[in-house]
Amino acid sequence: MRKCGYCGEPGHNRRTCPKLKADKEAELEEVVVVQKPKKKKKISKCRECGEEEHTAKNCPYKPLSEGADIGPKLMECGHFSWWHRNGECELCTKAIFRRQFADEEKQPA
Repeated sequence: MRKCGYCGEPGHNRRTCPKLKADKEAELEEVVVVQKPKKKKKISKCRECGEEEHTAKNCPYKPLSEGADIGPKLMECGHFSWWHRNGECELCTKAIFRRQFADEEKQPA
């Protein structure tokens, strides 16, 4: 008769060994006991207003520095500054380009 490869007793093999199964379960219980509880994730708060949704860098309630300009400015051409690209008004540049292109098409070759 064959003997168990784990405990050496006859009547079963290593795969069905009750001692091996008991030892593995005991080992798992020990591992669970040894594990430390996980730390709670630290919730960061804004230093300016105390809210949790954002940091001080992105705070919507952060006071503006003295003399800070908010919003677009009106340029000399009459357009607002959000059209300002590379030192000139993007809308005026497009309008000049369109006029020149239209004039070139009207002239006979």
